[in-house]
Amino acid sequence: MNSREAHPKASKKDIARAAFYSLIANADHLDPANSKKLQAFAISERTQPD
Repeated sequence: MNSREAHPKASKKDIARAAFYSLIANADHLDPANSKKLQAFAISERTQPD
């Protein structure tokens, strides 16, 4: 299930913010590969229009 399916009313801006928050909140526990994937996802969502 992707974020759009899980939260259909959330804006892309909300989703990007949540991804960045997750990255920051869990930085000590994420491995570098997963951190890069989450960061890339957040950036791609942030740069697309709503």
